[in-house]
Amino acid sequence: MVDIQEAGSDNVTIGDGGGNDVNFLVTSALRPNGVPYTLWVDAGTSKVGINNVAPQATLSVSGDASITGELRTAANVG
Repeated sequence: MVDIQEAGSDNVTIGDGGGNDVNFLVTSALRPNGVPYTLWVDAGTSKVGINNVAPQATLSVSGDASITGELRTAANVG
């Protein structure tokens, strides 16, 4: 379920890609707005939540975001 490699490719793999629904969670000591996880990766829906345990989009951020550089979109923003 967890594969850690350092030799030729530095990566950490969670899940086996065999259809198992293995979510990845990073807990937060601060718990903003009562949310226990800073990062929530839902393997069943392929969605990522930041301070959001029920992301409704591919990437869902609950709270402020800071972007340095260019923000690119393929559709309308709004």
